[in-house]
Amino acid sequence: MSQECGSQGYGHPHYTNIYYPFSVTPPNVSYLNPIGSYWRQFGVSEDAFHVWVNGEEVGYGQESRNPSEFDIRDYVTSGQVNYLAVRVYQWSDGSYIEDQDQWWLSGIFRSVYLLPFSESSIIDFQFDSESSDSFDEGSFKVNVAIQGKEGDLAINLLSPNGSAVDERKGSSPDIYEKKLSGDDFRIWSAETPNFQKVGLRRVEMKGSNFYVNGKPIIIYGVNRHEYHHLTGRTVSYENMRKDLKRSNINAIRTAHQPPHPDFFDVADELGFYVIAESDFECHGFGSIEETEGEAAEWLSNNPDWEEAYVDRARQLVVRFKNHASIIIWSLGNECFYGRNHAAMSKWIK
Repeated sequence: MSQECGSQGYGHPHYTNIYYPFSVTPPNVSYLNPIGSYWRQFGVSEDAFHVWVNGEEVGYGQESRNPSEFDIRDYVTSGQVNYLAVRVYQWSDGSYIEDQDQWWLSGIFRSVYLLPFSESSIIDFQFDSESSDSFDEGSFKVNVAIQGKEGDLAINLLSPNGSAVDERKGSSPDIYEKKLSGDDFRIWSAETPNFQKVGLRRVEMKGSNFYVNGKPIIIYGVNRHEYHHLTGRTVSYENMRKDLKRSNINAIRTAHQPPHPDFFDVADELGFYVIAESDFECHGFGSIEETEGEAAEWLSNNPDWEEAYVDRARQLVVRFKNHASIIIWSLGNECFYGRNHAAMSKWIK
């Protein structure tokens, strides 16, 4: 359920396009900066937040559409009630690069997870696939990252109909590779979303044409803001799926920020090409008369902001890299191209 302040009767939502809803003095924001305090479970917040556990400060996070993780092992006590508190700030320096054409809603709007880790845990994996030029056979490899002690690792490969194709067990997280052909190999596309947790497909540019699995495609797409008229930025899985199925499109741009992770699962399953966009827009600087024509110098061409730019691209790709539906990574929207975008592109490549 949405816990955004504006949709719960605390304060008011703000709608702007281009102009910032606060005085422009980066990296500073307005002294009058509303906050919301929560004493319960919380999810992704807009715009920035501090976290406490049992009265002790654990950390700080920002970036409204990317998750933050905190190690709370030293702050909790087994066998007793532990209290989690968060203070959400309406504005932060991150607000300058989240100037999307949108409703500005402050508060909490996504889920929170308590993640237990054993002495040996999988912390990341990467799935890569290749296809033959005839697209009747292919191969894939999986690279698994483990933290802690070595343990047994099992990888099971299932065909699209659910039958077992291969299985590997061992104590080493080495790359697992497998070739597929016949009924075990079925490529993924928006028209034929053959999907069994992962999808096999090839994406490439040939001249000025965009190809998926060796065929040029025509994109019939839309921009999608994650917004519901009753719950704000909290959009249920059921509503998301219903919207996508009735839209009569084949492509979606996640304008202008990463959506809820469920969105990519639905796109993989139902068959949609996705342009996954970084959480970026700063076109408000174009409205400042003193720097007309030089708006990029504020942030996008400013080396002080490079790490903030690259970090948002990094989080987007690392988090969603295994989704077959994603065919393009977007550096953002209306940000006045500069050196920091080049740094983002270099990291992604």
